[in-house]
Amino acid sequence: MEQINGKVKVSGEYFLKMAKADYRNYREALWREIYQNSIDAGATEITVECNTEARSITIIDDGCGMSLETLTEKLLALGGTLKAAGSTGAFGKAKELELFSWKEYMLHTKNLLLMGNGDNYSITDTQDILDG
Repeated sequence: MEQINGKVKVSGEYFLKMAKADYRNYREALWREIYQNSIDAGATEITVECNTEARSITIIDDGCGMSLETLTEKLLALGGTLKAAGSTGAFGKAKELELFSWKEYMLHTKNLLLMGNGDNYSITDTQDILDG
């Protein structure tokens, strides 16, 4: 038999199941994690808009934003984090709740636009440059 190389498959339902298992009250935890990410990025202004009809949440902050390397090596990697060992969190689990368990997600940081659903994503360069 020839060598088989592959990628571990992750079902679309996996992330929501894990978020529910990891967080006693995942709905409450979602809000805490959203604010904590902005605070960790040094944000002093955070605006959150929730549209129940469209089932969307929009977060705008003035934090430091993310580089392409941070997006691909930390945010889009299970277990990836920029937090120091021993910090609160620092497991990279919140992204399962904040991004991957939703039907689709979009994140605009600096000049980068991340769009995805579950474990599938695309990152494009955009002319609209954000400070955060």
